[in-house]
Amino acid sequence: MLERWDRTEASDFYVPEDRSGPQILSGLVALAEQNANARGVVDLTTTLGAEAVDPDHPAHAYVTDRLERMRLVVADALRRAEAAGELRADVDIADAAAGIVALVEGVPLQWLYAPSTIDMAGALATMIQALLLVPLPEWRPRD
Repeated sequence: MLERWDRTEASDFYVPEDRSGPQILSGLVALAEQNANARGVVDLTTTLGAEAVDPDHPAHAYVTDRLERMRLVVADALRRAEAAGELRADVDIADAAAGIVALVEGVPLQWLYAPSTIDMAGALATMIQALLLVPLPEWRPRD
């Protein structure tokens, strides 16, 4: 089920070849916004992510790969922003990518406990925007 979710709902985020760095990051924020309407998926991914830390868990390799792919895509987006002069000069790309992925994985846990208080997309957008020198663009799905 999670592989299908990644192939369909998250595909624009994972296949960013024709997007700028800020557009890719904006897509990640849009994905967080979309997840706010998919509590079951958020619950499943959060629970599975915690359980799969055990190397013997059947989903361990899947979650490990998923997190690595997310870090690579985010790092690539940050490099694109850097090359275009859109990233703050003091940003360490590897650390920022790990931090953004940590937010993607951690803010949903807070949201599950307090959905009326936590804005997953807003929290993510605020932290990403702090790294950029340009505004996050409005997300537009692929045609």
